[in-house]
Amino acid sequence: MTCHPQQSHFITVRELGNSTLYPDRQTVESITNVLADDFAQRILDSCRDVLYGDGEQHSLDSYCGRPYDKCTKESLLDYLGLENPASPFPIYFNLTNNVCQNNYYNQSTFQCNEPVHTQYENQPMCGHSDCPKAPPTPFPPDVPGKYSNISIRTTKLIVVPDNQTFVTHFYLSPPAPFSEIVVGPALDLNFLTRVLDLQMNILNLEAHLSTNNASVRLTDICLKPNNTSCAVFSVLQYFQNSRDNLNKSVGDDFFSYGDYIMHIAQCSAKVPSSNDTLLNLSCFSDFGGIIHPSVILSNYASPKNTMKAKELVITIIIEDSNEPEDIQKGKLFFNFSKFNFHFNDPAEAWEEVFINYMRNFTATQDSLRAASRWNELANFTVYYSNEHFIKNELNSMIWSEDQSNME
Repeated sequence: MTCHPQQSHFITVRELGNSTLYPDRQTVESITNVLADDFAQRILDSCRDVLYGDGEQHSLDSYCGRPYDKCTKESLLDYLGLENPASPFPIYFNLTNNVCQNNYYNQSTFQCNEPVHTQYENQPMCGHSDCPKAPPTPFPPDVPGKYSNISIRTTKLIVVPDNQTFVTHFYLSPPAPFSEIVVGPALDLNFLTRVLDLQMNILNLEAHLSTNNASVRLTDICLKPNNTSCAVFSVLQYFQNSRDNLNKSVGDDFFSYGDYIMHIAQCSAKVPSSNDTLLNLSCFSDFGGIIHPSVILSNYASPKNTMKAKELVITIIIEDSNEPEDIQKGKLFFNFSKFNFHFNDPAEAWEEVFINYMRNFTATQDSLRAASRWNELANFTVYYSNEHFIKNELNSMIWSEDQSNME
């Protein structure tokens, strides 16, 4: 929006403020954005049939602030600009039918069952699971141009608490939406706090390229949907990876009205709440989306019982570029012990540091268990993998087989 070359035609500043970081500079506190009325309607129409998660929930349930069938173009824009906690500042949308003046924003829109072909991007239509109007058997992907050189790789952790006890939490209802709920071992507060520490340590890992000792952090290689924060799928994203948010609670001397369990329940509901009014806490992740519980919770009896999960899943999305200029930045090595060519690219460098960190973490936990130093334990077990780990395991298998054939 603000990157558009003609933004001054349709965006005006409503309110200015003073920067707290730079006292001699002004900040934008709110803006007005003028849109063509039919463009707003086409945006709504293009989103109307889009589903996500298990294919039973409409995206507009989360992004309009009301049930999808009650969503209007006005309520959609009001939510996106004014009611959405992820909005950087208030955005007031004005709709106009005056097409004689060039002071409004208008653009082509596409239904979810239509491929996107514009000056800036070429994308296939949505899949049938996300868009019922799309054919059940999707057409072959049509992703030419710069997007054909982008692939995704993942780093995944499954975290299992030692204590597998189920616990009942009680609340005063109302104001709480229910009076009690049974939760699984994966939602114990002490466990979540320790997992948050582990997760943040991983997100802050730093690697160095062998070619020039350049520093590589996750923020250099991760997928950033909102251009600022890495796409990390974790139950802790319901709290924006904040310990303070995780420990928020409301109540009195006798009753609890709401806490982290109530917040997870609201964020992971079939129709999730975008904002927990009791805790005044958003369900949006720090990278800008609401995460479906099936992606971050594991080992529960049925899809309706995700709150009884016994394990957590953390998935880090890395954007792996195959652009020739990116490849040339790495150095080609020949590993004689594995008979393997590989590039020391930034993604692999970071993944190797991650694997070494997790091996050390696991070894430390094993040593503490063996010494019965229970108070120092993390009290959970972590299973982990990524592209680099899998590649090394395959190389080891090939090397072992070659050695056997040589004997």
